[in-house]
Amino acid sequence: MGAQLIDPILVLILGLAITSLSGLCYVFKKSIFTITTGFLFALTLSSVISLIGYRLPNGISAPIPQEILSQTVETPFYLVVALFGGAASTYALAHPRPDGSLDGVANATALKPPLCAIGFGIAFINPPVMIGANLQFFTIFFAIAFLAIGVFR
Repeated sequence: MGAQLIDPILVLILGLAITSLSGLCYVFKKSIFTITTGFLFALTLSSVISLIGYRLPNGISAPIPQEILSQTVETPFYLVVALFGGAASTYALAHPRPDGSLDGVANATALKPPLCAIGFGIAFINPPVMIGANLQFFTIFFAIAFLAIGVFR
């Protein structure tokens, strides 16, 4: 689940950090709209894939996977990964020399798994999974956004 190499939501968060510092209200609103659209698209896609995977005739017959359950419990480890990944991503965006894949790899482990767990919870109408994964995703989201604002400043 954490095998994504590029995290498109991360770029949107960094764009939000830049626009919050620039003071351009129109660009800030557009950034919020784009983040919301990407968030909804990822939720829809993960919900559909979860439903298809579990509803096929030879699909998965196990209970909720441990990988999903691990995304519903907020631990300091995920916050530390998000903070270091956010710092690396912000630095990679602000400084042209580092490799561009570093930032995607650093945050794919932080942002996408809880977002996909939310989609799984929506697909199976499981409120504890949805609430726990939402809490983890938004904690990481705001940590990366505020850290990026600090680095860009």
